[in-house]
Amino acid sequence: MASGLQSYCKPCVLAYEREKYGGSCRKPGARSRYYRQTYGLTLEQLDELAERQGRRCAICSKESQLVVDHDHDTGEIRGLLCPQCNRCLGLFQDNVGLLVAATMYLMAAKDVLVEAGGLRG
Repeated sequence: MASGLQSYCKPCVLAYEREKYGGSCRKPGARSRYYRQTYGLTLEQLDELAERQGRRCAICSKESQLVVDHDHDTGEIRGLLCPQCNRCLGLFQDNVGLLVAATMYLMAAKDVLVEAGGLRG
């Protein structure tokens, strides 16, 4: 029965893999395999999607490293987002009602602050 223990520490394994795979810890083709298996996308399709979005987040328009946003129920790809926007959608569980309620809350709070003279700008 395997103990789950390795005979080398993690830093040593990473150093070995960097040397073996030419400066990268990943095996050749790992990125391509990941997107194909996870989202059914080739790297070319991923690049086309990024190009169509101007290589910016579909929500905040920030130039950033982009991640694939997809519907967890259908698996359908919605677009590319920055990690922060993708995380926010996940925290709201992709619930449009919660997102609208949060937007209304922020807008009402801003109006209250403006009326009280607490927000300028």
